[in-house]
Amino acid sequence: TLKKAVCILSVVLILLSFTAFSALAFFGMIMASDDSVPKDEIIEFVNEHKDELEECAENYDFSEFEGRGIVKSVYESGTCTEFSCGGRGLAGGSSYYCGFFYSPYDSRSAKWNGLPMHSYGDGFLYEEEFGDNKFYCEKIFDCFYYYEESY
Repeated sequence: TLKKAVCILSVVLILLSFTAFSALAFFGMIMASDDSVPKDEIIEFVNEHKDELEECAENYDFSEFEGRGIVKSVYESGTCTEFSCGGRGLAGGSSYYCGFFYSPYDSRSAKWNGLPMHSYGDGFLYEEEFGDNKFYCEKIFDCFYYYEESY
């Protein structure tokens, strides 16, 4: 009667919670992605293609690197050219991106419009004061920098 109803209700609630947890875990796996390339592979790629990259820099045309090797895409702006090497994260949530960029004026903060960066490890870091955005870069050779950014 009442004990039986409470017992049945408890079992139903337990089953529903397991079902909800399983669904969240399943959809979390679908929405989470990781195609980021490790830092050492990015730096090795840039060093192996140094002559080609410098030649492209002279012509300011990096289109031949679009989709080549570890480079997923190339974005050009007025301050730098970004070579995206992937990222990871959840859709609509926090995200991490990595790659390298070319700054014609050899500016480590060119990718982030001159944000103030401080020394950190082998490179430089910007951390948003009232948020979770972080930008890190490390010089590979003149005008070329490895980067990581998270939002």
